[in-house]
Amino acid sequence: MESTGVYWVPLYTALEEAGFHVVLVNAYHAKGTPGRVTDKTSSERLAKLLRSGLVNPSYVPEKKIRDLKGAHPVPG
Repeated sequence: MESTGVYWVPLYTALEEAGFHVVLVNAYHAKGTPGRVTDKTSSERLAKLLRSGLVNPSYVPEKKIRDLKGAHPVPG
């Protein structure tokens, strides 16, 4: 999942609570798709990068820590 602003937080949390392993990637580092970029092409590219081991995940503290801090991380 690409991080864009804070829009990723609710989806990330919902997927995490449903038991999915979620990898958050800084949108700046995930760029590089030539031509017209759509959500579909972007997600396909991210999936290929993840399968290839070429994704550098952003640090996201575990949920207990996020809840204690009362804040959500800002990827960078």
